[in-house]
Amino acid sequence: MATITDHATANSTTSTATLDVTGITAAVGDFLVLACAADNAGASGVSSTSATITDAAGNTWTRQSVTPNSPGSAASDGTTLSIWTCPVTATLSSATITINFSPNTTSKAAILKKIVPATGESIYLAAAGAGATGVLTGTWAAPTVSVPQGSTIFGFVANESRVAQTADS
Repeated sequence: MATITDHATANSTTSTATLDVTGITAAVGDFLVLACAADNAGASGVSSTSATITDAAGNTWTRQSVTPNSPGSAASDGTTLSIWTCPVTATLSSATITINFSPNTTSKAAILKKIVPATGESIYLAAAGAGATGVLTGTWAAPTVSVPQGSTIFGFVANESRVAQTADS
């Protein structure tokens, strides 16, 4: 069975064009999943998360989902959640992953999960949903996703608040 770990996190409340996730170690064949929550600092509240993530070894990062939430259609009035994946093709050793923003963005946080497949296992992306957006009132529900039995589902949330989220039971 694959080993899944919360490998690294990063956050910043300084207005910059990048966020670095450091100390990344991954072997060829590992699979990385990165979720980034950030202010929606673009014009009219659009995502400021650019279309690029880079790492020290030149692995390919693919944006699977981007969900902006801009209640008032104004810059930085909500959040953007972007989810990225990377099948590791070049070894990372205490490396840095850089998330790029345009324009500069103040509040941003990221979590990186590392999946190490067991012998004979392969990793694939079955689906990436756009998620639910709105104003926090009561219970939120995510879209229904169908996956084969035995699959692992990852879920991430971004909100414009310092209030901790309660995970699904």
